[in-house]
Amino acid sequence: MVEYILIGVEVVMFMAAVVSLYFHKQLKGLHWLLFVYILSLALLNIVSHLAGILGYNLFMVPISGLVALVVFQQLYLTHLLTEDTLAFKALIWLLTTLVLGHFLWFTDVANPTEFSATTVVFSYLIIVLLGLRYYWLVLNKHQTLNMVLVRFNGVILVYFACSALFFITTNFL
Repeated sequence: MVEYILIGVEVVMFMAAVVSLYFHKQLKGLHWLLFVYILSLALLNIVSHLAGILGYNLFMVPISGLVALVVFQQLYLTHLLTEDTLAFKALIWLLTTLVLGHFLWFTDVANPTEFSATTVVFSYLIIVLLGLRYYWLVLNKHQTLNMVLVRFNGVILVYFACSALFFITTNFL
């Protein structure tokens, strides 16, 4: 049963990538960044399968977290948090730099026995922080209310919060 669900997820992701590629010239702004994220996930999935055939694909987990962080940081800072302060944006850039530094210097991706999901957890928590900041600005009337973006932000929050909770547990198994 689980195998069918995983195959279904891959089929849906592949279809989303194909549709996005077909319409990529018409995409702008927020939709363009979502296209980049879907395409990068599809490519990471293919690389992960190929690396799995060779025997080790856990190194793709922190890389996928970094890709999500870079894409969604750009999405929030340019399209959703347009009225935010420079200090908060600088804080987000600093946190992103720290996560990237942690990945480059403290994560041994070549050693399967040293696998740690901390890069993914920190990446997802920064995305959750961006989503919470968006709601904070909307509720305090510093950001214009757009119900489509509010719902979109809710989906992002739920997805990345649940994913962060899942990856937190992988370090303790």
